[in-house]
Parts: sequence; structure tokens; C-alpha cells
Amino acid sequence: MKITFILFFISLVLGACSPAAKLDDSIMEEIEEKLTEQFSTYFLSSIVEESLKDPFEYNGSTVYYYNVISYTNSTFTTKSDDEKVKIMYEINELLMEYTEDGLLIQCGKKIYCSFDQIVLSDNSPENNYFQVAFNTYSDISDMTVKAPGGEYISAKNEEQGKDVTTTNSKPMLEIVDSKAEISGDFIYVEGAVVNNSESSFSYIQVEVTYYDNNGNMLDSDWTYVNGDDLLSPNERKAFTVMTEMVGQKYEKFKVEILDFNY
Repeated sequence: MKITFILFFISLVLGACSPAAKLDDSIMEEIEEKLTEQFSTYFLSSIVEESLKDPFEYNGSTVYYYNVISYTNSTFTTKSDDEKVKIMYEINELLMEYTEDGLLIQCGKKIYCSFDQIVLSDNSPENNYFQVAFNTYSDISDMTVKAPGGEYISAKNEEQGKDVTTTNSKPMLEIVDSKAEISGDFIYVEGAVVNNSESSFSYIQVEVTYYDNNGNMLDSDWTYVNGDDLLSPNERKAFTVMTEMVGQKYEKFKVEILDFNY
């Protein structure tokens, strides 16, 4: 009896120490139904799933992230870039209705949930998708969507009749001076991100993809360039990604901007 009581007590303590960091199933199901119904012209189905992004400490509380993924049909592919950005902006607005301050949802004591990425995928073997970070955009002109191929698109400013984001040869966020060095079993990729736009960005995430000499993908890794400290216009910030090589030396690499917040 004593052993049974001790085990029962331990399980209670462990249960009390393990936060139930879950977005309520009813909320997830309601969001999925609303998206599928509201955008039935463009979506086959929608899901809300827990993100692989690490929890974030916020004012003494912990924030857990969820992604919202919708699978598009052929009608969506025929839409212009402006229309596609508008659809993603409307999804962002729908999700904001579930938050308390535009970003967070109470999920427990000192535990919050939030949305991370909004993804529209054609569910093809090529996995073509449009992606944007969930955020409190002041209007649609603030939203920049990552399109298939790594390019970024934005809606046009209806008052000015021109693109809000840069349309020259330089991207808004540019990776420069990237180089790699191998030391033992590790490869170190260094570089810097330059802000060519008129906006400021936080939580810039870069991804390094490694290949062999034949172009076959071997591995990938990522890091944050900055946190909540903004990268202002015309500023640059250095980064280093350290990756342990598995099985063989990584002969080639590619660095891309994976994500960012305004």
C-alpha cells in the first residue's frame, strides 16, 4: 500500500508539473470548419496542428505555437498574386478573432497558445505552397507572403497603384557574404542578413541546406538572426549556423530566409 501511494503521489506531482499546453480541440475544429466553409471556392480542407517551433517565454509565461494549413484546389492557382495575398490576409484576420490581444490565446495557468504560420499548399509532389507568419498586420499592405520558389509577393496599395514592397533586383531581406568552414565533424556557415526595405523585422530565421557534389540533399539546419531586437532599414546582422555532419562531409550549401516577423 505504501509503494502504491508513493507512486500515485509521484504521478500527481509530475502531472502538476507538466503543463497542458494544448489549444482546445473545439477551437481547432471550429477554425478548420470556418476556413473550409468560408474559402470553399479555393480550399479542399484545412487543419490546425502544433508547430515544431520552440516555445517562447513571454512575461513570465510560456507560449506554444500552432500552424494553420489549408490545401488548395486548381481555382486558387488561377488567382493573381494580389488575390492570393488577400486570401491569406483574411485568414489572418479570422484567426485574430480567437486571440485576446491579437496574438495570444489563454491555454492554462501562465500558458498561452498562438499561431505561427499560415500555409496554403497544393498538396502536390512538388509541395508548392504559400506561407506567411501570423501577425497583427495594420492592413494588407504590411503583409508579405513567401511564394513557391522562395520569392516574396505582396498586395498592391490601391491608393498608389503600385507594389508596397521592393520590386527591384534586391529582396527585402538579403543574405550576403555567406561562407562555410569545416572543422572536425562540424561545418560552420557564416553570413549576414541585410535589410533592403523600409520596414523593420524581428525573429529573422535562416535555413542552411547541405548537399553532396551531385546536388543530393544531405541535411538542413536553421538559426535565428535576431530576436525581438528589430533589424532596421539598411542595417545588417551576422549569423552563424553550426551543424554536425553525418556520414560524410557536406560539400555544398545554400542559405535562405525561412521566416521573419514585422
